[in-house]
Amino acid sequence: MTGIISASGIGSGLDVDSIVSKLIELESRPITRLETRKELNDIKISSFGQLSSALAELQTSISQLKDSSSLVQYQANSSDTTVFTATADSSAAEESHSIEVVSLASAHRLNSTLFSGGESEVIGEGELTIASGSNSFTLTISSGGNTLAGIRDAINNASENTSVSASIVNVDGGSRLVLNANNTGLSNAISISVSGDTEGTDTDMSGLSRLVYDAGTTENMIELQAAGDALVKIDGFDVSSDTNTISGALTGTTLNLFAEGSASLSIAEDYSVISGSITDMVSAYNAVDATIKGLGSTSLSGENFLLSLERQLRDIFATRLSGLGGGLESVFDVGLTFDKEGTLSFDSSKLDTALNNDTNAVIDLFADSGSGFAVKLDNLIDNYLGSSGLIQSRTDGLTARNEDLDKRIEILTERVGQKEEQLYAEYGALDTLMAQFNSTSEYLTTQLNQLLNNISGK
Repeated sequence: MTGIISASGIGSGLDVDSIVSKLIELESRPITRLETRKELNDIKISSFGQLSSALAELQTSISQLKDSSSLVQYQANSSDTTVFTATADSSAAEESHSIEVVSLASAHRLNSTLFSGGESEVIGEGELTIASGSNSFTLTISSGGNTLAGIRDAINNASENTSVSASIVNVDGGSRLVLNANNTGLSNAISISVSGDTEGTDTDMSGLSRLVYDAGTTENMIELQAAGDALVKIDGFDVSSDTNTISGALTGTTLNLFAEGSASLSIAEDYSVISGSITDMVSAYNAVDATIKGLGSTSLSGENFLLSLERQLRDIFATRLSGLGGGLESVFDVGLTFDKEGTLSFDSSKLDTALNNDTNAVIDLFADSGSGFAVKLDNLIDNYLGSSGLIQSRTDGLTARNEDLDKRIEILTERVGQKEEQLYAEYGALDTLMAQFNSTSEYLTTQLNQLLNNISGK
């Protein structure tokens, strides 16, 4: 509160500032009460934000539990990971196979003959066309860019080149140009042709044509490594691939090849996904429960909102289903349980037993679109979260109240300011009047004393 600055009792000794300050303090009490209410509303808004965050974490934790396709997972294992590794998705099946890696896929590599002049040696001019796989590009080699280094750079910088990389190896006696196919497999073998060679023909060993490579016809470049497909025998049957990754030979399973050799492959159901998801859900639920209890004993004490949420959550856990199979009726049959304090825990061994008895029943218990636990829990949380959820509605209501309180505080503050000005004016006038009275009193007293002194002297 900003008041009018005034000296206290300039003429009368009256403490105007103190009197006005105490009166304004009384006038301001309604504002203080409104500000306190606003602060309490702000605390509640923050508390609902904490609850919203905890519920959002719980909803995230059950995202896999409500998706049946993500719960059906398989683990693929290789008996020798130096030969191959394997991964399996939800379309795989429990099975085992004998795998022999006969050969690995290889990338084509070529090198030129020796150029004694090194990187700066002029090779020749003309058009150079290089192809590998589905990619083909043509370079115009002319004066200024016709050295060994210039041709290397032209190949690597060609915008249409997506299949070949070029380098120079400096060796005793000179330099060699080396070309590497970026992709493995027979289909990605490199071919090189020349057109318009300014020296000799387009295929001889002079000028630019020294870089020609047409397998089986004109091989002016030298093959360092042949292009090759991977060959694998699965249970004795041949499977080839232009890469060292083989997909599709076994449904839902991918093999990653590393070395020639033999190893066995086993594929089994992987329960770690559903077990991990349940563990995450338990942790997130207990965080929600702790948040509800904490807020219920502090900032949101007495809120029926919290009691209703707590009851609805418990009701979903207590829901019993029929017709699932495997003797399952509720989530308590797969290892979930509450202690006397309401804390949720999980016994994964019970889940393993249930999965071994009937995997599909366990999946339906959580992810059935009509009655699954995770689906019901997700729908309940949706009712509380979101732009039209119950938490947002409560938050919007509190925000609206604060906006109304702000307006009332503004009006009262203006009135108190006006009252302060009025009081200073009134008490200032009183101070002046009392000062005048005091002055008159002092004058009369002086005159009276003089008169008495005169009378006494006579």
